Amino acid sequence: MTYACPVWHTAAKTHTQKLQTTQNKCLRVATNLPRRTNTAQLHSNLGIPLIGDYIKKLTSNFHETLIGHPNSLTLNTSIHSKAKWGPTKYNRRRRRTIVRNVADLFLL
Repeated sequence: MTYACPVWHTAAKTHTQKLQTTQNKCLRVATNLPRRTNTAQLHSNLGIPLIGDYIKKLTSNFHETLIGHPNSLTLNTSIHSKAKWGPTKYNRRRRRTIVRNVADLFLL
C-alpha cells in the first residue's frame, strides 16, 4: 500500500483517507473484530501506526538517506533542492507537502 510513497506523498488527502479505510478494514478482518470497533483503539492494541504517520516516517527516512548519499545528483531530488512551487499554467494551487521544513525531518 505504501510502495514508493516518498514520490506520491503529496497526493490529495482523499487518497490517503482511502488507504486508511482499506487498512482499517484489513485489520478488522485479520483480527475478526466487529465494524463498530474504535479505529484508534484497534491501531493502539495492534501496535500498527496510522497510514499517514507511517507515510511521514518513510518519507523522512527517504530524505535523510538522500542527504547522506555520495551521488550529488540524488541530492537534487531531495526536499533541499530549490523546487519551483509557484503556480504553473495547469496547476493553480500550491502543492501540499508532508515535510514542510528541513527541521521537521529530524523530529519524527
